[in-house]
Amino acid sequence: MEQKFLKFTLGIFGILSTFAFDASAQSSSLGSKHWTLISLNGRPVGNSKAYVEFDTVSSRFSGNAGCNRMFGSVRASARQIAFSGVATTKIMCANDGAMNIESLFVSALSKTNRYKINKNLLSLVSGNRTLARFAAAPKEPTGTAVKLEDRKWTLESVGDRPAGSVGSLATLIFSPDRGSVGGDTSCNSYGGNYTVKGNTIRIVHTVSTMRACIEDERMQIERSFLNGIQDADTYKIEGNKLFVYKGRSLLLTFLEATKE
Repeated sequence: MEQKFLKFTLGIFGILSTFAFDASAQSSSLGSKHWTLISLNGRPVGNSKAYVEFDTVSSRFSGNAGCNRMFGSVRASARQIAFSGVATTKIMCANDGAMNIESLFVSALSKTNRYKINKNLLSLVSGNRTLARFAAAPKEPTGTAVKLEDRKWTLESVGDRPAGSVGSLATLIFSPDRGSVGGDTSCNSYGGNYTVKGNTIRIVHTVSTMRACIEDERMQIERSFLNGIQDADTYKIEGNKLFVYKGRSLLLTFLEATKE
């Protein structure tokens, strides 16, 4: 009797262990791939730029919605998943098809509550309905990624608001040998110190020149820029862009440029 009970217990333990391993593998696979959108609501999207990537450590996602950059928070456990704070940049694309895909894609994310991974296919599901499907490709190896100090970074947006041509004058330039950061606020020159550990960042002791720029929105951009870099606690580099966060809130987005 005891032997039968032991076999039964071991069998249950084995089933639970297999389920836990499968759930862990699913979550691991979710964050290790570049997921290209191939269909929405069962219909192929054709040659779309839409994709999504997951950072399961910081519980964030980013990608392209078909026309605009998108980002937000994501919680995934076992086969359950929930997207929140989904935001996109606000560029209008001339291609109506791309804008339509974008609208459907963002809507699908907000409705998703489950996901499935079958080899190199990811499905986002609500109830019994598949809302979106993706094909996988490996993420670019981190060894080839651009580093903070490799480039001059020019401001692209504050939160989800484009910085415009004046905002693009605001820059970040990192000097790791001195632990210093500096550049232009779009109005004044500034400098400070920074520390980085993993994907965390702190920029402190910032000082700037005191010129008043009253001819356009430079002073407003300067305030948002300086507040953003001083509030920052994490960052991520994806492709040719630097994203600066406070917690899960996106503060600033920068485009890379070659150092002079």
